[in-house]
Amino acid sequence: MPFSQSIRFATLAAVTLGVGVFAQSAQAQISQSANGTVNVTVDNNITITPVDPMDFGTVAAVAAVGETATLVIDTADSMTPTNTANAGFYPDGVTIPTSATFNVEGPIGVNLDITLPAAPVAVDQSGGCVGTAPDFTLDTFVSNPTPTVAGLGTGNPTLVAVGATLKTDPGVVGTVAYESCLHTGTFVFTVGF
Repeated sequence: MPFSQSIRFATLAAVTLGVGVFAQSAQAQISQSANGTVNVTVDNNITITPVDPMDFGTVAAVAAVGETATLVIDTADSMTPTNTANAGFYPDGVTIPTSATFNVEGPIGVNLDITLPAAPVAVDQSGGCVGTAPDFTLDTFVSNPTPTVAGLGTGNPTLVAVGATLKTDPGVVGTVAYESCLHTGTFVFTVGF
């Protein structure tokens, strides 16, 4: 009796399975296809607009052999001189120092890496200079924000301030006063992702 029931069950299952296969086969013979469209608009645009130059103001400056005086300007426009026995910076106390500032625009939601110069930058004699007095170097760059700036989309810039350390030339012979004229230099500010 159990054997007979098993046979009937197996037969019924086979018939049911056959009906299912037939239904699927019949269904597959009637079909329709359409192409779907995929769009993606990429905005990887980065815009950097210089706002303020780095300006140490007006100072008296003296270089000395084997000695390096420093003048640090931070990202909050605060300036600090550190002098040695013979080399030094002496701000006039009148002109207002400013860090360099840039407006940065980038894709929304992207953290842009800020890259500042790793090597010293020359700050050389420029307008009104006639002699061969020593030049300065600029290094130890810092930024705010750091080390990234958030992209807020086109038309929504973020202000990034950059400070650095100005140094006298320790390679002079003896003690030498800098020539009274403008000294200028250029550094590269980079953001990317």
